[in-house]
Amino acid sequence: MKPLIKKPLPFVEKWLVLPKIYHWGFFVCCLSAVNFSVLLEGWKNEQQRQTLEQEIAQQSTELVHQEKLLSTLKKHSDQRELSPQLTKQIVTLDEQIHRLLGDEIELIVYQWDFSSQPILQIQLEGQFQYSYHFLTALLAQQSPLSFVQLTMEKKENGKLQSHLILQLKREE
Repeated sequence: MKPLIKKPLPFVEKWLVLPKIYHWGFFVCCLSAVNFSVLLEGWKNEQQRQTLEQEIAQQSTELVHQEKLLSTLKKHSDQRELSPQLTKQIVTLDEQIHRLLGDEIELIVYQWDFSSQPILQIQLEGQFQYSYHFLTALLAQQSPLSFVQLTMEKKENGKLQSHLILQLKREE
């Protein structure tokens, strides 16, 4: 039988003399290099799925809030407590407040009380600087809301819990 390689290759000879653990290590490295792109793509897909789940949860929470607000407004509108102008004003204020909140502050309680005058109770939890920015932005707006009460308390986790009571001034 004729030798396939006429000139001996020292690198191949040295490689064949090495213990089997090196051969298996090289095989695993080659296999990993081939499968790395598949694993990376799977990891990216998992990250996208988690992001989408978070967005869906946030949107469903917002939807539940909007449904509660709508049902409350309908109930009070049916009882003739709210005029269409006041209802529109409350919806506009609700959108403005949620836009000001952002993602840094956790909204714990958001509740309208329609007694003699509409009162909004908000309870927030987050870092002081984000609460400060929210409150200053809310005060800077020319909104018909006036502060009735503001309570701030530092929690054990280092976050600030704020409780606001705002009253809606009715336009006469």
